[in-house]
This record gives sequence, C-alpha cells and structure tokens, in this order.
Amino acid sequence: MKYPKLVSWMKVRRTSEGEYVLVDMVEDKEYELSKEEAYIAVNLNGKTDPSTLKIPSGNVKRNEFIDALISNKLAKKHRWMSLGLSQKILTLWEPKVSEGLVILSELMNSLLLISWLPLLIAGICFFIRNEPDFYTDYTWVGIALGTALGLFLGMAVHEAGHMFACLSYGGNMYEAGLLLCYFILPGAYVIIDDKPVRSRLKKLQIYAAGVEMNFALAGFMMIVSSFTEGLVSLIAFDIAFTNIILGCMNFIMVGSMDGMRMFSALFGSDNVLANAVDVITSRRRRQKLKKSGVSGAATIAMCGIICATQIALPILLIVNVLGVISCF
Repeated sequence: MKYPKLVSWMKVRRTSEGEYVLVDMVEDKEYELSKEEAYIAVNLNGKTDPSTLKIPSGNVKRNEFIDALISNKLAKKHRWMSLGLSQKILTLWEPKVSEGLVILSELMNSLLLISWLPLLIAGICFFIRNEPDFYTDYTWVGIALGTALGLFLGMAVHEAGHMFACLSYGGNMYEAGLLLCYFILPGAYVIIDDKPVRSRLKKLQIYAAGVEMNFALAGFMMIVSSFTEGLVSLIAFDIAFTNIILGCMNFIMVGSMDGMRMFSALFGSDNVLANAVDVITSRRRRQKLKKSGVSGAATIAMCGIICATQIALPILLIVNVLGVISCF
C-alpha cells in the first residue's frame, strides 16, 4: 500500500436524490459528501497518488479532506492502523467475496457444525483412556512451543470460524489481520457484517463458530497427544489446553467478547449490558419484572449474572499473570 486508502468497510454511494454518501457497512452509518469529496474518496485505493487528483477547490481542500478521513479512522496511510491508545490492527487480507469462497465457507461451516462436539468428546475420551506419557528432557521447550502454537493456531482458526459462518449465511467479510492490544498482546481479527442475516439462530452460530473452532482443534490435538509420546505428545496437549482456555474465555459475557455477542444475537438486542445495568440499578424496573412471575425473576437473575461477569475477565487475566510470575 503506497498511498492512502479508504478502510475496506467504507463505501461511496450515490443516493436516489443524486447526493453522495460515505457508508460504514459495519456500523451502518452514513456521511454526506460533496461531488468533489466523493471523487477523492473513490480514488483512495492505496494505488493512486492523491496529488494527481485534480479538483476545482484545489490541493489544500483535497489534503484537508484526506486528513479528516484518516483522523476519523475512515481511511489509513499504512497497513497498520491505530484504533485508539490501546489497539492497533495490521491488515493482512482484504478478500473479494467470490462464489468459490462462499461455497468453501458453506462446506467448512457445515463440517464444523457436525464435528466440533464429537471431536472434543473423542479427544477427552482418548486422552483419559490412553494416559499419554509426557516425559521428556525438554519439558519447558515443549510447554513454551505448545502454548505459542496453541495461541497462533487458536486465533487463526477462531477468526476463520467467524468468517466461514458469516459468509455461509449470506453475510459479508471485509478484511482480516493481526491485532495488538497495549502494543504487546497479539491477537487476530476479522471484520464481518452480519446485517444481511435475519435469523437469530444463524447470527448466534456466526459468533459461536470461533469457539467451536477452538474446541474442535482442542479435541483433535488431544487425539494426537493420546497416540504419541514425549515432546510431540506434550506439545499437542498444550495446543489443546490453550484452545480450551481460549474457547472458555470467549464465552465470557464481557464487552465485545463472543459470549456477549451470542447473547445479543439470541435475544435480538444490541445493548444487552446497558439494559442489564439499568435493571440492576433501577428499583422500579425490578419491581415491574417481579410482577411478571418466574420469567421476571429469571430476567433479573440473568441481568445480575451479566453484570457480575464484567469483572470476570480482568480477574482471570490478573490471576494468569500472577501465575506466570510465580513460576519464576
């Protein structure tokens, strides 16, 4: 990428009234554009030098518009893009969603749906039955390598699961890449758009697919660990263990974690946390819910669980960090 470009999820459209808008395909927002601004935005493709774009308003207006797009995260100068003080993303893939990719996604998602649970159960059963021997002179090498591979493979298959499910149900996918949190914690991401998907159950599967991928990989690697020994068995087990942790962590109903997204998709609400906090803090709403009997009491209990889990992830991370420190 040599020159500035619009981020992959922003599109320029012309309305039925002849006006131009810049559409955020993920957040479903629109920004009004003049004809000149639309011309500039369309040509921000990373390959065209903006200085070659001739507009009546002149170079200063053109540069000011491009700078405004970049400062508002609607365009970028490099593959690396900052999302704030704590997050940066590196774009690795911006696919053209072809018929072949959709067919592959349908196949992979169908295979995932029928295999993830049997694989996990089989892996646990084989592991318990065979009791693999982890003995090796390179225990720490095996643990470190297994954990690193588990994280790398786990993040890759997790995001692939979201992509396959979304495309198989008629959604869109704009890009995939690496994510850095606080500049040190690596991760992966995909930017998908599930708005074309109307079924709540299909949306639920889109956000559950990442966890299902982690559990399927964990089951497969436990089978590998059961039929090998020594360093190979230890590495396979650590890959499985890491993916079970990743899957369980993503079930937590916190912020943008998959657990919260699954809950939101199932109940058709985009503000689950805000509603839960409102129920817990509002005596009037709790009293009104109590009058509806068992369903109201269940709603209050669920809201309490959602609010309580907001501290679960930070505590889990602190415990893990202290555990790592204690090893030294």
